[in-house]
Amino acid sequence: MSIKILKKELDKLSEQGETLVSIEALQNYLDALGRQESHHKDLVVADFNAKNQSAVEKYKEDRAEWRELFKAVISNGQATIRLLATINGGAALALLAFIGKVWNAGFPSSFMGQNITLSLLFLCVGVGISALTQGFAYLGQHFFTYDNDKVGSVFQKLTGLLGISSLVAFFVGISFACRGFGLLP
Repeated sequence: MSIKILKKELDKLSEQGETLVSIEALQNYLDALGRQESHHKDLVVADFNAKNQSAVEKYKEDRAEWRELFKAVISNGQATIRLLATINGGAALALLAFIGKVWNAGFPSSFMGQNITLSLLFLCVGVGISALTQGFAYLGQHFFTYDNDKVGSVFQKLTGLLGISSLVAFFVGISFACRGFGLLP
């Protein structure tokens, strides 16, 4: 860039009729040009540093936002898994308490006894599935953390399916209980 400027200046002098250029004046001019170029480089570096710092700050903000969202997702997932275990386990305990009150020799073969037993089975399976859901959620996160996103994604999908299965087991168990109590045909 400085050579082009020098040529332009020399062309201007030539147009003015000058045929000689003082070496001292040329050196002074080149020194001034060097200072301008140095100042320009300083401005370019300062601009680069400012843009770079801005990009770093934006990255930090984005990471902090992502981290908070990630914590919220993990927290909600854990709460959901605990809820699945609680509703299945609570319903199973309620049925066990009921069975303890009405138990007699003919209860297991009665219509109510058969449906309550099936209900208890599905509710207990729901508790077991919720425990598996917690384990699969941990494994999925483990693989995501250690850069195996493909396996992590598989575990994430399986975790979702297990969670839904636990909820289905709860509803099937409740429907058998309602049927045993005569609330459903």
